Amino acid sequence: MISQARPVDAPVSLRASRAHKAGLWLTVLTGAVIPVSTSLTEILTTLVLVLWFVAGHYKMFWTRMRSHPVARSAAILYLMLILGVVYTSADLRDSFGILGKYRELILIVAYLSFLDNEKTRHMCLVGFGAAMVLTLIGSFFQYYIASPSTDPNLRVGLPFKNSITHSLLMAVFAFGLMVHVFSRRENRNRIIALSFLLAVVVFNLFFMVDGRTGYVLFYLLGFLFLFQKFKLRYAVMGVAVLVAFHFTLSSVSPLYQTQWDFLTRGITKYMDRGDAASSIGMRIEFSKNSYEIMMERPLLGHGTGSFRQRYADHAATNQLERVTDNPHNEYLMLGVQTGWMGIGLFFYFIYTLWRYSFSLDPYHRSLAQGLAVMVTFGALANSLLMDHTEGMLIGWLAAVLYSPLGLASKTENA
Repeated sequence: MISQARPVDAPVSLRASRAHKAGLWLTVLTGAVIPVSTSLTEILTTLVLVLWFVAGHYKMFWTRMRSHPVARSAAILYLMLILGVVYTSADLRDSFGILGKYRELILIVAYLSFLDNEKTRHMCLVGFGAAMVLTLIGSFFQYYIASPSTDPNLRVGLPFKNSITHSLLMAVFAFGLMVHVFSRRENRNRIIALSFLLAVVVFNLFFMVDGRTGYVLFYLLGFLFLFQKFKLRYAVMGVAVLVAFHFTLSSVSPLYQTQWDFLTRGITKYMDRGDAASSIGMRIEFSKNSYEIMMERPLLGHGTGSFRQRYADHAATNQLERVTDNPHNEYLMLGVQTGWMGIGLFFYFIYTLWRYSFSLDPYHRSLAQGLAVMVTFGALANSLLMDHTEGMLIGWLAAVLYSPLGLASKTENA
């Protein structure tokens, strides 16, 4: 007689059962605190890891590694960072500090143990959406009510995060709303409400926040959405609409126009005269110098945690004015520490995000591909995995969106 299938790592004791249930709710709650609180995120991720052990899910670690390609690729990249501690030129305190910053790579497997049904995944996404609505409310309050300045250029609508992170979160939220509105059209009133919310998010992103990262990511995710949902002819027409949207914003949003001018002017000045005075010029200079440092030890890099000291040494040797502990480029951040090997493993992680998105249902496939775009292109301008909020969001979303992978191997018949 065949009994009902159950997860092989399902908790059996009362203590394990309670730990599993608590871990499930904390996994849901984690998505609701990532956008609003660094300290709460730290607390919840620690508790999730503790409950993962108490529930006994650690016993299935290797089984899950074999069955879940996204978790496996993330863990392999983290293993490379651990190996980098062995040959690092940095102080061990710096090395372990960096390992802590990349812990979301190994947290994926812990989250997966609590994401064993569709209802939990849905609650996770709803919790994240609720946190983003709270962020919107706080942003409008700060910008229009609590701001000490009447000058729009001096107002700040950033209740929880800096402009880079806030804009990235808003771009991701806008994409999620677009996918939801297009995919779940069963309730007309809900669609109208969510469409209005989408308009508010876009207004906040382009009229109230000076985050160029969010601007660019919005367009990239917009392109992805068009080619996901429409035939080629209509997608190309949609791209033309996005281009027109850009030029319209340049005329009606002083903040957007200012930031776009900074971007183009900074690139032009650096290319023409090597002027690194602007934020864009500094980032280009950081990338150039980081690549030179990486090529000193191209295969395995200088070791985990070595970036800060190696860049300082390079700056002193070449009489550079500026030093940094962050190149604002995840590929180069990993490259300096773990060489082409680490970059290759990062590409492998990105590949699994793209490759296995096609194994998901259409709704979650669209969202997962949005995550893949964010990681692929966002890592060019930010150290996404190392940055706290962005890294935690990537790890958590990777677990939530890709949790159905390997479910067949998680079940057994008795």
